[in-house]
Amino acid sequence: YSEDILLAPIKDGEKLGEKVILRTKYWESEALSVHFTENIEPGTLFCTFHHPQSRINTLFGDEADSLTMTACFKSVKVEVIPVGDE
Repeated sequence: YSEDILLAPIKDGEKLGEKVILRTKYWESEALSVHFTENIEPGTLFCTFHHPQSRINTLFGDEADSLTMTACFKSVKVEVIPVGDE
């Protein structure tokens, strides 16, 4: 993709809209385009993180998993804010 995107289940289309901001206790992302797919389970989201301008990596702060010493991207609470509601 030419920009980072959020992949979401089709069933969440009404809740999310076309663009969202992801926010944690550390930071928030730029507005991300939402792409709806049947390949994502309901209640699950997936975000690409290849483009620095989206600021996805800042959402996780400096915390690391104690066993693998990798970013805690699976354990940080993330608020999903439809653009226009922020």
